[in-house]
Amino acid sequence: MKKLRKLFLLPILALLLSGCNLINNLESIVGGTSQTPPTTGTSEVGTSVSREEINSRVAAAFLNSDPTTKETFRVEIKQDATMDSKEYVNDELTAHEGEHIVQEKSLKAKGLQSAAPQLAVHTEFVGHGYEYGVENRYGEFTLDTYFVDEWIYNNENLRLREGPEGTPFTEESSKTKMYVGPLTSGDILEAAIFGDEGSMLVPAMYFGQPGVLDGITNVSGIETGGILKVTYNISKADYLNLVRTIMLSTIPEELTPEEQEEYVEFINGMVALMDEALEITLYKLTLEITSDNHINKLRSDFSVKMTWVFEPSEWDPEGSTEVMTSAGYEEMTADYNQTFNIEFPDFSDYEERQPPQ
Repeated sequence: MKKLRKLFLLPILALLLSGCNLINNLESIVGGTSQTPPTTGTSEVGTSVSREEINSRVAAAFLNSDPTTKETFRVEIKQDATMDSKEYVNDELTAHEGEHIVQEKSLKAKGLQSAAPQLAVHTEFVGHGYEYGVENRYGEFTLDTYFVDEWIYNNENLRLREGPEGTPFTEESSKTKMYVGPLTSGDILEAAIFGDEGSMLVPAMYFGQPGVLDGITNVSGIETGGILKVTYNISKADYLNLVRTIMLSTIPEELTPEEQEEYVEFINGMVALMDEALEITLYKLTLEITSDNHINKLRSDFSVKMTWVFEPSEWDPEGSTEVMTSAGYEEMTADYNQTFNIEFPDFSDYEERQPPQ
């Protein structure tokens, strides 16, 4: 039952709080909300905006900021997060692991509405792993990905130490290319931003669920010089509503009514498990909307704890308590339909690979 709970709860937690899936090669390395009253009236720095107007403009801006509808798109994403996991048996600490990850990603895409879109993505990742407070794993990873003339090019560099300081590093590098044929803007951006190496800061909004925003009461917005700056302070109840809404949006439409009902019951059970385990110290979303109705800045700050208490049983005679804390931030800045160039390297030394069957 322990593993079952974690299998379902941890991916949901990661999806909403950081949104960032680690590069596959590095996955082995790193193993109550503030209730500030909403601002009202006017001030020297800007004019406050009502909650109803904020939610309406935020939902519209997310729809308008769909990069697949633009000619060009640039985005910078930064993430810094820590996780600490402890297990206790009879109040004695029996396991303690920690992780610290820092990642930066920059993306440029142009010609998105043409027959020959181009893409360049640069990713840098650093991961630290700890056991009982002592670092015993470390890794660095860089990846440059390009799409041009119907080819995908990857330049990967991995440096990994599995052991304490002084343990030798292993290093891997590769330059590969693959012919994939023509791709749409949706194809290349989905893979680059929202795929296994991607990021989604506020999935509920990206999934087109503006009703979720209406349930968040602690929201404030100030408009200055045509820029609307919005802050959502999300409570545990808000968060669980986000989780449930996101999971409900994934129910396949082709299911029968009976199958959909079973799916809903399953989702309700998962949310109930999270309700038992979750404590939120901080979950804050801040964003900026430009005068032309685009999201150009988006940040998620979080500090949460999840506690599982497992009573003694036939399979676990002593029982245990597991506590996981996670804190950090993820930040995105973007612009749309700007003019820029993409410089491609010399691909002559890239080794060709065949697409997966």
